[in-house]
Amino acid sequence: MSGIQEILVVILVFLVIFYLPKRTARNNREILKRSSLPLSFRLRLGILASLVWLSVVAGVLHMLAGDWVLLIYAGAGPVLLAWGIAWVVTARNRR
Repeated sequence: MSGIQEILVVILVFLVIFYLPKRTARNNREILKRSSLPLSFRLRLGILASLVWLSVVAGVLHMLAGDWVLLIYAGAGPVLLAWGIAWVVTARNRR
């Protein structure tokens, strides 16, 4: 019986998150205004490269040592540094 309850809870959450906001919106223009900005090719490439880097480092470190601190420094460190540099460069270019 718990399996049916879990499925009903998932359906309820789906309806609350996706269906209810569209149903209660005042008009269609309000929905269109809230749409997200399109991502550029460079931004998509950066996100993909970040995910691939984290996956590769996690896989290699899991086979070698399984050390979480090393994963943070070798995996997340370069990704955060690269996104930080990109953030500074884009802010500088906008001025």
